[in-house]
Amino acid sequence: MKDMIINAANWLWSWPFAIMIVVIGLFITIKTGGIQFRGLSYMFRVIYNDLFKKKSAKGSGSLSAFEALSVSLSGTIGTGNIAGVATAIALGGYGAVFWLWVLGLFSMVTKYSEVILGIKYREYNEKIDMYQSGPMYYMKNGMKGDWKWLAMIYAALCGLLYVCYVFVQSNSFTGSLQTTFGLPQLYGGILLAVLCFFIVFGGMKSIAKVATKIVPIMTILYVGCTIYILVINITSIPGAFVKIFAGAFTGSAAVGGFVGATVQQAIRMGFARGVFSTDAGLGVGAIYHGTAKSDNPVKSAMWGLFEVFLDTLCVCSCTSLVIILADNLGSGLNGFDLSAAAFEFHMPGFGQIMATMCLLLFSFTSVYGCFAALEGCWQYVLGKRWTNKVAQVVRIAMLCAIVYGAVGGFSFVWSLTDTMAAALMLCHLPVLAYFAPEVGRITKEYFSNKENLKL
Repeated sequence: MKDMIINAANWLWSWPFAIMIVVIGLFITIKTGGIQFRGLSYMFRVIYNDLFKKKSAKGSGSLSAFEALSVSLSGTIGTGNIAGVATAIALGGYGAVFWLWVLGLFSMVTKYSEVILGIKYREYNEKIDMYQSGPMYYMKNGMKGDWKWLAMIYAALCGLLYVCYVFVQSNSFTGSLQTTFGLPQLYGGILLAVLCFFIVFGGMKSIAKVATKIVPIMTILYVGCTIYILVINITSIPGAFVKIFAGAFTGSAAVGGFVGATVQQAIRMGFARGVFSTDAGLGVGAIYHGTAKSDNPVKSAMWGLFEVFLDTLCVCSCTSLVIILADNLGSGLNGFDLSAAAFEFHMPGFGQIMATMCLLLFSFTSVYGCFAALEGCWQYVLGKRWTNKVAQVVRIAMLCAIVYGAVGGFSFVWSLTDTMAAALMLCHLPVLAYFAPEVGRITKEYFSNKENLKL
């Protein structure tokens, strides 16, 4: 069974799937006028105003834009940025980083589209005093004809995917504890479940409250350490970029015990780990950001752009360069072990502990970010049958999933997640293409009004 899932993941993320991602991403990019490029300066202005001038949106919504971003980042800045990037490099070579960047550029515009659609078609649930959003709502409310069946399939698949995501986060959390401190993975899984227990039972608002405190601190700590490493190795950075671009189009030559990676494997790992890191294209951005207070969907979508920019083009790039500068690809290490060895190489006596502490924080916040996405999906699937009692049962089941993921096996949990992510993207990306003309029209109308650009 495990071998079948691993083979399925390898097949799904081969050339045809990569081409589909690029073609649909390019189509949306054209329809929005390349918003991920021309909208960058405006994006930074929106973020600056919301954070420092306290001019955030006052419209309807359940969370502030920053709270929504923090919850979303808690699910994206996580294992993918440390263990995921290292896995991509270990199995796909240095060239996988280039394809992760390509995926990141398209992910910016897909996340942007998800946020716009999520806010436009969201619904208010008086029972729980929350806005509910996600692709299932814009499939149901925005597509011509009766697409409720597709919305139901999407919600069910997304709910299952985030069970798999919990497996991965738990496995990486406990693996880092075992590597650094020798704690058995089963005990680590129980510890993580206990830590999450006190947060997830408070629901989305409780998760948002914790996320706004932990996510900024952990991101600054991790990025600060990686920037320090890059500064002390600044003369070697051009050589690292040469390795990335060379490996992207020629494959990686054998290095030590590393047998070499083909271009196809570089693309497969770069795209798969990029999707895992950003969640873009999966539609989850609409679930998180769609709950935010908003006076205009386009302005809110700037936070979606910023999320992918920070996650992939900043944090993942920093991790990649730290690993490449350590040049230990032929060591046979994979996942977190490869990242930890790279940090220890650059900062002897401190690097591995720092990497471990960051991964523990990243995994911890990612798990409760997964809870938020999963509950949003299963609330839709169950409808009126979703009660507080059902919510408690689901949360207990997810805490059990944390313990299972801890001992589930490294290759198996990653491949299971890749397989489910591919299935969800096959369901969701064509829908984003369907809405691309509408998103393009909304974008054009917003930026054509000069009053909107005055912040």
